[in-house]
Amino acid sequence: MKNNIFFILLFLILFTSSIDIVKCINNNNNNNNNNNHYKIQINSNYNTNYRNNNNNNNNINSFNNGLKILQNKNIGCEIHSWNDLNEFDQMYAKGVIWNKIDVHFVYSKEFCMSQGLNDSRGCFVFSHDTPSINYQYNNTLDLLKYIESRKDIWYSVNSISNTLKYMDFCFKAHFSVCGNSKEARDYNELLDEFILDLLDIKEKLQLNIEFVLDGKGIQIDCLKDKWDPLISTWIDEPFGALFSNDPSKGYDRFQVADIYIAPIFPSFWIDVLCLFHPPFGKFHNSSYPILVWEPASQHDIQAVSSSYHSCLARHSDLQFPELRFASNIDPIQLSLYAGSVSNKTWNFKIDDYGLTLRSAYEPPIDKKYTNLLKSIKNSNSLHGNNFYSNITSWLFSNNSLSVNTPTASTSTSSTSSNLQNLINPKIISYQFNNLNHFIVFFTNDSSPTTSVYYHLFNSDQILGRLNYLNTFKLDIPNNSAFKSPINTINLINNSTLFIIDNQSNYLIYNTGVTDTSFEILDYNSLKINTTEDDPGTVNTFDFIIDNNNDLTIIEYLSTNVNLLSTNIWYFDKLTIPINNIPKYKSKILISHNSSSSDSINKNSPPITSISAINRNKEGVDTVLLFSNDKKEIYGVYLKMNSTGNNSTYSDFGIVNGPNMVDIGDQLSSTVIDNDLVIQVHSDGYCFNSELHNKRAGPRVCESSATSTPRILNYNFGYFDDWVEQIKSKEMITSCNNKILHGTYNQGSFPSVHLYKEINGTVNNLGLKYGVVEVHQGLPLDFIDRSNCGRPTSWDQIVLDSWKILPDFLKLNQKINK
Repeated sequence: MKNNIFFILLFLILFTSSIDIVKCINNNNNNNNNNNHYKIQINSNYNTNYRNNNNNNNNINSFNNGLKILQNKNIGCEIHSWNDLNEFDQMYAKGVIWNKIDVHFVYSKEFCMSQGLNDSRGCFVFSHDTPSINYQYNNTLDLLKYIESRKDIWYSVNSISNTLKYMDFCFKAHFSVCGNSKEARDYNELLDEFILDLLDIKEKLQLNIEFVLDGKGIQIDCLKDKWDPLISTWIDEPFGALFSNDPSKGYDRFQVADIYIAPIFPSFWIDVLCLFHPPFGKFHNSSYPILVWEPASQHDIQAVSSSYHSCLARHSDLQFPELRFASNIDPIQLSLYAGSVSNKTWNFKIDDYGLTLRSAYEPPIDKKYTNLLKSIKNSNSLHGNNFYSNITSWLFSNNSLSVNTPTASTSTSSTSSNLQNLINPKIISYQFNNLNHFIVFFTNDSSPTTSVYYHLFNSDQILGRLNYLNTFKLDIPNNSAFKSPINTINLINNSTLFIIDNQSNYLIYNTGVTDTSFEILDYNSLKINTTEDDPGTVNTFDFIIDNNNDLTIIEYLSTNVNLLSTNIWYFDKLTIPINNIPKYKSKILISHNSSSSDSINKNSPPITSISAINRNKEGVDTVLLFSNDKKEIYGVYLKMNSTGNNSTYSDFGIVNGPNMVDIGDQLSSTVIDNDLVIQVHSDGYCFNSELHNKRAGPRVCESSATSTPRILNYNFGYFDDWVEQIKSKEMITSCNNKILHGTYNQGSFPSVHLYKEINGTVNNLGLKYGVVEVHQGLPLDFIDRSNCGRPTSWDQIVLDSWKILPDFLKLNQKINK
């Protein structure tokens, strides 16, 4: 039925053209609008441009007032078609409480035997698309075992993860399950056994979980009086269940509205359901969410979210449930895409010459679209059974109705091979005056220059109100050799900011002077510069500060001479300005002429990106990651037994690796409290997408990861787990129990930072740590073939922030043990 709706709407759009219902919405956020430029005096020495874009009131001029954060709105996700049980531990560790499994009935003894299921009545396996005998699937018996094995971790009221979980089963069969055939009888026997087993294990183990029925398992017709007290989803039938809970007709079992997302006009059915009296029928005051399936693009997620909450605002006297998207993409990605409406995450577009922050998504008001909804409201199409078909039939039969289709524009695909780092966004945070401050550095020229700019923000809590303070030009002394782009930024003792360029020239600032200015303390070069004569150098810098205030700076670099080597500078009793000459040592870690591991040899491709983080406890542990021009990411575990005067650095070297751990490029990583590590990169692999989740095979956890342009991935875990991951020689995937992995956005050149709640406390959202990240956004002319949820186009800086749940990672550690 839903496919018929799609083709009817598509027919309307393609073959009719007399009335303009919906204007073409410029997906580039009105880049063609005239820009008004203002010159703003920052201080007596520097000026900067502030750009105020006229974007149909989509932007908030936050220069004077800060960013307006609306009241948080309940927008969440139901993880859709994650049918591989090996993903479930990560799913729950990411904070998911709703998920949907596709339970496919196969009536073939040969197939069931291939799955290790010897039942002549057939079998249930977990796959959205028609299962193939060529692949192995999880099944209902596997799920029962999984639930029992995780009873104390994910499904117990006494667990850290004690929120009630909801598991939705979408049963699939290619015949009438209420027919008189033997196939139907066998299906119903197996269905009955499985559901009774679920209810039995829930009661026996006192599990904090609720099961929901969907697809060919909804309680209708021959299944009407079964499995009390389970509930079913309602899509469009029985129509009477939209308004009634009449138990004699089984309407009381339909408690979860599951709304179809319309093609072209994603919020159409949300808008139509808002026309009813009351809106959404009986579901407007349900204790269960309104589900919408299954958007992936940011445009669709924002459009539906905005329409739903616009309906709530028009009916503020009524109680509405939360909105949840039944989506295939990673829950962090979905939360960021919905952030402009939910205000539960940060997802802001930032202009390079000032600031343009996107506020809540507001679709343009079109009178003809409004009149269309009024016409539907006044017609008879809202009444009777199957209102979806009634409305589409009414649209089709209304000869005066037609649609102008937006003209398709031609564009060429942008790929990583020709991608330029035009902005070089970098981010770091520090605490000042009981606020978290965020510095976003950027340039507007890909060639080396002495001009570096930064945006300055602050917030009083993790994911709270984000205030924009201003945009500044960095104070770089005229006789400094420093040139952009910035290579590394590091903050020592919350107030001493080191900035280093690619040629080892450094700048040191004091951030603890005022809210909006930095005091230059020192500038110089690290003297021993091995990078000037080798244009092929790729490098990064790592900082180690010990309890005696001794500073060690380690440059990790790859050149045409050595695949990986180090320059090490040691500053005894760091004082600024730095007057003492540091101790210096260099060391070759991996030579081009010798093999250092099974996967690294003299024919290894050149390194393109390096990132390093350290933990200074008993000696110094370092996790170093590098990528090459094949988009392969390798991990290295290094150890230095001591630093300072007692160290000769002769004991500094590789303990494990290099071993391949992931796919991607343009690495950025950070560590907080000597323990929590997050790493991000571009050109990764999207494990969870509609294509990968739904296909017959291979299963998600058996996917072969390949680099995909502009996919931004995150890897989050404890330091020890990173070390173990490198030792294991296994790839990080979305099925890894040690390190959480997923896609959070699309773009390039990411920079990430972890920060803490003020004074290290837990805020009113239950959060102690936050992630803040910036990257170069996705340009309008980029053709996205990833099927991984396209963000709204923006070819400048995007700032993202989301919550992390490190305590849930500890639950995963229990599983591993």
